[in-house]
Amino acid sequence: MKSSFIYLLFLYIIFILWGCGEKEKTGNLGETELYFDERLSSISADGDSAFWIGSEAGDIWYMKQRRLQPYNIGADRIYKVVTDSVLSDVRICWIGIRNSGLQKWALGEENVRLVEKYPICNKGCNYSVYDILLTDKKVYVATSQGLYAMSHSEKDSLKLIYPSDNSETARSGKPFIVNNIRKYESDYLLCATQNGLIRINLANGKMEVTHQDEHIYSVSVYDNKVYLLADKKLYVEDISGNLLNNITLKFSPRIYYKLGNIHYFLDDNHLLLSDDLESFLSVPLRRKVPQFCTNVVATDKVNGYTVLITENALWNIPLHLGIFNAKGEIVASCSDGDDIYYVNADNELYHQHTGSPEAFKIAEIPDDEVVSGMMADDKFLYYISNKQVLKRIKVRQRYIGNVLFASSQVLYQSPTKITASYLKKEAEGTCIYLGIQDDLVRIDADGKASLVDDLHNKYIMRISS
Repeated sequence: MKSSFIYLLFLYIIFILWGCGEKEKTGNLGETELYFDERLSSISADGDSAFWIGSEAGDIWYMKQRRLQPYNIGADRIYKVVTDSVLSDVRICWIGIRNSGLQKWALGEENVRLVEKYPICNKGCNYSVYDILLTDKKVYVATSQGLYAMSHSEKDSLKLIYPSDNSETARSGKPFIVNNIRKYESDYLLCATQNGLIRINLANGKMEVTHQDEHIYSVSVYDNKVYLLADKKLYVEDISGNLLNNITLKFSPRIYYKLGNIHYFLDDNHLLLSDDLESFLSVPLRRKVPQFCTNVVATDKVNGYTVLITENALWNIPLHLGIFNAKGEIVASCSDGDDIYYVNADNELYHQHTGSPEAFKIAEIPDDEVVSGMMADDKFLYYISNKQVLKRIKVRQRYIGNVLFASSQVLYQSPTKITASYLKKEAEGTCIYLGIQDDLVRIDADGKASLVDDLHNKYIMRISS
């Protein structure tokens, strides 16, 4: 059993990619995680509980009730997939692709068929499509060369809506990035661009541009309000453009999402959350989030999850994430079954049951310790202290019990920095693997530490199985 694990670990270290796994694991946000054997790029909702998942290599999966139907269209990075119609067991879809433009495909369980490609002036099909929005009459497309539109007819062609016909984009194909498109009820179309927000009145076609000379990374509509994410700023406006709130951020997210009263901000390796836009919780992510487009997060309204795309995995995060009473920045977290543990910047340890709206303070870690990693099993909580010491503590669920009885035990003192850690439950008990500079250490259930010879002189950055 041990040798097979070491072999898998060795494969991981030499960067052989994982296969798409059906096994789900619970992580530090209470999420379940589904692994894929290639890098993911986007997720597009199809109704309330179905999704299109796109990859860097042009693979697409249709996911409904955790069932995955794969399609390979042999394209580049997939930014967006939108279902146009369903005919028997075939879905007719609009697909936005890097450097291959807008395409329409017939995706069936037995085969896939390209229906049409849609070139634009100056670029042909050599442009990127970041977002697609369908209305009753038109298809709107956010591209690397501006905002385009066409009718639903296959015989129609894309026409440039913005910038204007006398712009350098229209004349010579100069890039003009439109990041995403949102509709405000049935009245307006809103587009986030590299140079402001485009607001189009769908009734009369009147167009207005605000926030010129400012890069708007995304536009969203929630509760009849318009949210604009710019560089270290979040603007909240009404549909007429009147400013309701202007929040200055101390971080630089590229993705914004709101669910209920919770605001989500994402950069490549942090999730920041707020319920008042005044105080923020920073949660480090175990996996990076793609930053190439805004289509990386969606809502599974039927099953009660936020669905997040990371580089090699899909996460289902419970909607009722109740960690806001764990004050301060979260510096480390882990889970064991339905139990989730957090340590904040004040070295306060919190506990939360998956699905519970509250987290409770259960212990305090000494001020002279800096926690950089956590793991848990049925009996103990393990944490990395000051990047060189592995400690173990028996945690009770009530604060008073931990104050009176809990004390930490040193399991391993590393001569160098601990670079990675992994807890593995084996038949004989819990085993801890630690990556240290140029070695892998195995600590068995009895606390005995030994080096793994096969991985001597290997710098280990992450351990998984």
